[in-house]
Amino acid sequence: MFESHPTLSLLKEHKIEVFLLLILGGLLYYIYSSFSEAPQIEQFEEPEYVLQLNEVKIEDYWLDQNRWRLLGKQASVSKDNRLVFLNDVKILVYNPQIPGKREIDIVVTADKGTIDWKKGLVTLTSKVIMTRQSDIRINTEKATYQYNEGVLYIPEKVVMHYLQDTVIGEELTYNIHQKTTQLVDGIWLE
Repeated sequence: MFESHPTLSLLKEHKIEVFLLLILGGLLYYIYSSFSEAPQIEQFEEPEYVLQLNEVKIEDYWLDQNRWRLLGKQASVSKDNRLVFLNDVKILVYNPQIPGKREIDIVVTADKGTIDWKKGLVTLTSKVIMTRQSDIRINTEKATYQYNEGVLYIPEKVVMHYLQDTVIGEELTYNIHQKTTQLVDGIWLE
């Protein structure tokens, strides 16, 4: 009774080919689904540099008041002049509450940095250390300094030494003008 169906007899005659087609279809589906769900890694072109500098010093003024100074061992300026890439960076931020006097409030050092003039942002990476006078020292791997707003932001794990105590947290925002610190998920270690 089953053998009278033409489809069933066709499948019996070509069972090896049908089996191989099913395996090939499953394999193609697996390959397609694994590639379509894989995260895509964005490729960036190496920026073209128009200027290479050694021993760089950048001063930032607001009216007649010196707000901050950036020092770097080497710098490379991008072709569009919007970005400056730096090595061995040191930023000195002056106390805004003492006009006319250049009292250093904060010192930030890092192995590498990028200045984005359009965004008003200095991004620091690798062995970032921030010290405020003699009471605070912060260690992290990445930080940004929005120099127009006077805000230092650390988006990742941070270790802060305050006087003789240590505080760890997940994120830190320090407003230089208001002298306020916001620490997310801070834990005080004794």
